[in-house]
Amino acid sequence: TLQAAGSTVRVVGDKVAILDGARVDASADAGGGTVSTNAGALYVGADASISADALQSGNGGRVILWSRDSTQVHGTVTSRGAGEGSGGFVETSGGYLEITRALEVGAGGTWLIDPYNITVVAVGTSNNSGAPSFTPTGNDSQVEAGMISAQLTAGVNVVLDTTGDGLGLQPGNITVNAPISKFAFNPASLTFDADNNVAINQGINMLSGAFNVIAGGNMSVNNLVTTGSNLNPGPQNVSIAGDLSVISNPGAPALLIANGGQV
Repeated sequence: TLQAAGSTVRVVGDKVAILDGARVDASADAGGGTVSTNAGALYVGADASISADALQSGNGGRVILWSRDSTQVHGTVTSRGAGEGSGGFVETSGGYLEITRALEVGAGGTWLIDPYNITVVAVGTSNNSGAPSFTPTGNDSQVEAGMISAQLTAGVNVVLDTTGDGLGLQPGNITVNAPISKFAFNPASLTFDADNNVAINQGINMLSGAFNVIAGGNMSVNNLVTTGSNLNPGPQNVSIAGDLSVISNPGAPALLIANGGQV
């Protein structure tokens, strides 16, 4: 157990394994502290926990799970606010990224997902064998659409970022191959920040909040992207260096619709 109430815990190493039963905790009564890793490869076991919570009042803290090559998170990660406080900030970052358990960030917080290439899928791959493995199980990172949808519905801003540090072996694409839905009225936003291309092959439906896209390459929309309502505007902000293509297929119309907002 590593504990530093409201302060900072920093774990540094070439290969860092936070194994089952381990606890890293920077929670405190008046606001969460900071937990960060700096590793060549990072593995968090299914029964490990990492926390930077506010326990009585204040905002959640910061949890930065970063590695250069492979970040695999199977355990519990929390950065919750308390009282009138907001959720904190959680970053999951690595050249290859694997997350098999939903984070607990809290309304008003932010989850940053930061690999090289990333694909949003219905069911993600897993290397959760119970033993630490520092070797990626694939090339493109995957994140389950259900995890993103749940965080947005809970009021958490979600950012998918593939811009990195320019050292990746992949171009930095973001691909949506499973539907993303937000079922609540809150200001939480969804942002795609791609070093290269963005491809939306399945629908995105958000009852409220903004959808933002920044791309260094092209953006293709092959399904419905709908945000907001007349009572809860949902703007769509798109800034791309390349071309925007909106292509309908039989039985799958493609449109960008910002109810009560603007594209």
